Amino acid sequence: MALTQQQKKIITYFFGFILLIIFIAVVFRTRTPKPITLQIWGFLDDTNGIVSVFPQFQSLYPNIYLNFVLKDSKTYHEDLKMAFLKNKAPDIFMLTGTMIPKYQDKIAFIDLKNDKTLNLKTIQEIYPDIVLQELVIDNRELMGIPFSVDTLALFYNKDIFNHYNIPFPPKTWEEIISLIPQFRIFDKNQNLRQSAIALGTENNINWSSDIFTTIALQFGAKLPLDSNSFFDFYNNRGSFENALDFYTQFSQRQNQNYTWDEEKANSLINFAYGKVAMVLGYERAIPLITSQNPQLNFGVVPFPSFKNRPNVNFYGSTILFVVNKNSPHLKESLAFLKYLSSANASEKYFLSTQHPPARRDLIQKYLNDPLLNAFISQILASKSYYQFDSEAIQNAFKEMIFNARKKNFPNYENISRTFNTLNYLWRNPPSD
Repeated sequence: MALTQQQKKIITYFFGFILLIIFIAVVFRTRTPKPITLQIWGFLDDTNGIVSVFPQFQSLYPNIYLNFVLKDSKTYHEDLKMAFLKNKAPDIFMLTGTMIPKYQDKIAFIDLKNDKTLNLKTIQEIYPDIVLQELVIDNRELMGIPFSVDTLALFYNKDIFNHYNIPFPPKTWEEIISLIPQFRIFDKNQNLRQSAIALGTENNINWSSDIFTTIALQFGAKLPLDSNSFFDFYNNRGSFENALDFYTQFSQRQNQNYTWDEEKANSLINFAYGKVAMVLGYERAIPLITSQNPQLNFGVVPFPSFKNRPNVNFYGSTILFVVNKNSPHLKESLAFLKYLSSANASEKYFLSTQHPPARRDLIQKYLNDPLLNAFISQILASKSYYQFDSEAIQNAFKEMIFNARKKNFPNYENISRTFNTLNYLWRNPPSD
């Protein structure tokens, strides 16, 4: 039976409608994002630290997998250098704030003028001043997301203090010096068997250059604040001479405050085994100390100040993640970085690692933590300075301390040589 003209139209419309639905479904169907893996390198924690924040991010971005690789801190920079040379650098990697200048040309920054979620105002509200000092360039470029701000503090052995009936740890350098005769013990050959404080040398004290720098700041040193300034010898000569004399006295056998020497093993190891009553260090020294001696009875108080000097300076170290600007997954890597800035992710990281937090709200929340109070209480007042090459500066300061100890040069010449060397390297950086 032949179809009528009307029936033919109905069938044509019906199939046309079906084809239209199929076309719309094909064009507007939800596409499942392609799975990708972000490679992340770090040097500070065990894998449980940063990995603790992964699950929530992956619930937000199911197609993004995160692979964290813990690198040896001693070879970290060389590993990064080789990875960049071979075009195999990670998508995201960990730095300290002082390392930013050295890696600046490899980092994808967040544009604070145009980004939809982060701007200069929110960064100022969320983070302390040291973050803006180290990580924000020209009030526009945010180089990375900080998850911790560590500060130098004084570790002390409670059992040694209790043994000598000293109820409170020292707050000032003058108090520390007054304790040296009590804590210092010599053997029959006049070698140090127990030291009061690990101070005065360069190679067997963790973060010796940072400790020395803090003392120089307390004497009034003015160090470079940005890439346009250099190491000013003439305005820093006096403060550096005072700092050198003060710092090295503890390692000079002829000095009445002698209590440490270059023959000693690592300062933190000595502290862990009760061979030195006090050491200076960052919070990240705690895992090393407790791994050596879990039973050690110790406390931590703020970095000592001089009794009659107004310069109370706390040296800070911002720890952050940055994005490789040549990452094939740039958008996803920046999304992870922004996720790290959230209060929830930051707190998860803090609770997992106990590293002093970078966010102001967490600083306030955990300010009275019994062990971490000394570090956290110093964050808002902590300072740093512009380091064109943090490794070169550390080595130069260590050499300066060595020369001062050995009296190879007068302080004037020693400091002048150091600053001249640093300013030359600043203007003429070695090519990679």
